[in-house]
Amino acid sequence: MVSTFTLLILGIMISFGNITSNLYAAEPPLDPAGLATDKSNNVFVADAANFRIVKFTNTGTFIKSWGGVGLGNGQFNVPIAVATDSSGNVFVADQANNRIQKFSNTGTFIRKWGTPGTGNGQFQGPWGVAIDSSGNVFVADRVADRIQKFTNTGTFITKWGSVGTLSISQIPKSQIHFLKYEF
Repeated sequence: MVSTFTLLILGIMISFGNITSNLYAAEPPLDPAGLATDKSNNVFVADAANFRIVKFTNTGTFIKSWGGVGLGNGQFNVPIAVATDSSGNVFVADQANNRIQKFSNTGTFIRKWGTPGTGNGQFQGPWGVAIDSSGNVFVADRVADRIQKFTNTGTFITKWGSVGTLSISQIPKSQIHFLKYEF
């Protein structure tokens, strides 16, 4: 007798398969969490599970990578997002280290800022980073439910957002997706 069971998945994406692209050159497979381009059209990838930033040409040719797991300058614990400024500097949201790191376009460490917490300039899981045309750095501080704005050198400017509450009844039914699998 064949038994049947049902698996309910809510908000989880599963992917399968082998990575066989020449995009990776001699590098191991990527775990791309975020990416950005610079004014020369190079592509920078926040490679979360491999604790590094990887730089490619815009046609996928590997240029270099930097990082490694750790707390030191230039090391990461889940680099989740990356952005570049008009000078080509690379900013990384180092999610589990609760900080932002700034590098030259070639991967040389320049500076870092942030510590765990909810105060100004502190983070609870920085999840995104963006740079405006003036060079200001915006950080999506996901767990703290806010956006923080900094100068290009990491000086705190302002913040907005706050912890809210949302019940399942407030979510439109069109936004709730349930998948049912039978095996």
